[in-house]
Amino acid sequence: MLRKKLALLLLIVSPAVFAQDETPAAPAAPTKEYVKKTFENGIFINNQTVEGTSKKSLGFLIQHRFGRMVDERNLYGIFSSANIRIGLDYGITKRISVGFGATKGMLYDLAWKGIILKQAKSGGMPITVTYFGNVVAKTGVNAGFMNQKNEYTFANRCTFFNELMIARKFSKAFSWQIAGSYSYFNMVDTTGKFTKDRSHGIIGLSTIAQWRITSMLSLQAEFDYPLNPDKITDPKDATKLVNYQKPNLSFGLEYSTGQHQFQIFATTADNIHPQGVIGENTNEFIYKNMKNKSRVSMLIGFNITREFGF
Repeated sequence: MLRKKLALLLLIVSPAVFAQDETPAAPAAPTKEYVKKTFENGIFINNQTVEGTSKKSLGFLIQHRFGRMVDERNLYGIFSSANIRIGLDYGITKRISVGFGATKGMLYDLAWKGIILKQAKSGGMPITVTYFGNVVAKTGVNAGFMNQKNEYTFANRCTFFNELMIARKFSKAFSWQIAGSYSYFNMVDTTGKFTKDRSHGIIGLSTIAQWRITSMLSLQAEFDYPLNPDKITDPKDATKLVNYQKPNLSFGLEYSTGQHQFQIFATTADNIHPQGVIGENTNEFIYKNMKNKSRVSMLIGFNITREFGF
């Protein structure tokens, strides 16, 4: 009888004892969600964006610029001399990508991009921050790259560009980016038109904005401004000084199918590389011709991008 009572007592007490030993499982940490597609791809008319090439994907890019829109005789630049660049980009990780390109005029470039911070949803990081850099080398005979001491080194062929971009996707329709850059030219023009020694380094400020009209069509606008331009004597008035480097203004349309984008635009920049847009653009938005009449001085251009996943 005593054994039966002890057995019954154990059956009643044991579940309570084991229940006290069980530790409640910790709640799972919420998965952080990042904002996608602040911009459709890594190129925006003449500027870079905070977007990089997807991991283990190959990006193909064609950048084309027609000539200046002078008048109907050259079909507003269509029949003028054009500039073109072909590039490839590869995503090493989700945040790091590298690229290589070739531009008309015997220019070759190597580029790299790293996403430092990513905009998160639901009260997380409010912005995306990305760094971009490149080096551009011009080919040709050595005699064309002699310095003031009549010495040649390979570095004389190179220019460099470094940029830090900050962007935010405010809604499904609107994205905005601002960036600061530093362009460095190992060799610069030292002809007499400059009032003093030309700067090797140019600091630039750039901004781009995109408004999505539909899921596939967007309006684009950009502005690039050199903060420390060189001074030259005004060709029309020798008593005045004017900036050698001119700001760039561009606006256009982008059509995107997801992996493929097509951008068509008008721009004042006749260079394609970013250091050329900031440090070598001499094309003004409005200029006066020989008859002293004001004319818009822009170029028509287009970009085509395609990303291939592996």
